[in-house]
Amino acid sequence: MLVAAAVAGLVAVSSPGAGALPAGVPAPTVARTDTVTADLNIVHGIPGLAVDIYLYRGITSLSQADQAATFELPDVQFGREVDLNRVDPGFVTPDPYLVDVVAAGGNPDDPLLLNALTLTAGQVDSVVAYQTADGAGIAGPPALGVFTDDTASIGAAGRLTVVHVAAAPAFRLKVDGMFGRLFHNGQQRTELLPPSVYLFALVNELGLPVFGGGHGMIQLRADTDTEVFVVGTFPEDFRILVLNIPAAR
Repeated sequence: MLVAAAVAGLVAVSSPGAGALPAGVPAPTVARTDTVTADLNIVHGIPGLAVDIYLYRGITSLSQADQAATFELPDVQFGREVDLNRVDPGFVTPDPYLVDVVAAGGNPDDPLLLNALTLTAGQVDSVVAYQTADGAGIAGPPALGVFTDDTASIGAAGRLTVVHVAAAPAFRLKVDGMFGRLFHNGQQRTELLPPSVYLFALVNELGLPVFGGGHGMIQLRADTDTEVFVVGTFPEDFRILVLNIPAAR
């Protein structure tokens, strides 16, 4: 039931700390607000699991790890979002990367999750550790997904992207009474809308809130991709993380 409560608290998320959330619901995280040539965001969306995350630049296999520029994120807890350009400016460049997730204090040569990606100039990716699920919300094995953020200029419009990475039923995005397509765990949906504050909800095929509760609100800004990551496991623990990513200039 926490997702509906968190959605209801997503008000004016244009700056850190904006939007009062109900008691017990973590505040949304707002990522980078400047334009960069390339960037990586790391999102930890698996409840009850502390991890160390290793990022290797310039390689695509662990056997090459000793040849790579390396950055370590130790003791990453569920619900944390990290913008690499904030925590280590200059580390992220257009290059291949290997993302290695291990249990906190574990051996990086024995990954829980591993994925490779390549960043080109101007590309922004979000790497998400999450719990997979079927359409009914039945949990499957964890995964490390790579979601490429849309940074194409959209002029005066605002872009809202919702990423379903929770072990929860499939749902639709409802914005000001308009319904989007049904989407499942591991999928994302995007809507272009004029900058404004909108009614926002995650609803089932009948238009009813998936996780109970009412509607919330979210602010969209011009020429910015507002990304909403729904993470966690139904019905025990849910978080909503919000990133604002400026379009390319």
